[in-house]
Amino acid sequence: MKPNEQKLLAAILDGQIYVVGEFRSGLASAKKLVDSTDGKVKGGKVMVRILIEVEGFFGVEPVMLMQFLPESVTDPASVKIEWEKGKRYAFPLSKIGRENGKTSGFLDGNREVIPL
Repeated sequence: MKPNEQKLLAAILDGQIYVVGEFRSGLASAKKLVDSTDGKVKGGKVMVRILIEVEGFFGVEPVMLMQFLPESVTDPASVKIEWEKGKRYAFPLSKIGRENGKTSGFLDGNREVIPL
């Protein structure tokens, strides 16, 4: 077993949630927060959207992962997405769900993505 696979197995046995998939694309964008009472912009955050493909019960399935970056990051253009398209990674999750036949989740920013 490779060192990164051992690291992943140890994390899973510790109760952490990961999804293993092939990285397809990533995009950072600004998300503006609007007050519902007066319709004015109250601030914003930078969010990263990551598309991966996983082997599912019915074959290859796309999964959208999202992560809000710290408030100190204000420019989406400054965000570097360092994963390589076509490579497999184990992504740590804080939440995952399925709605209308689509799977999505939130990355846990406190843990590292493990290359496999």
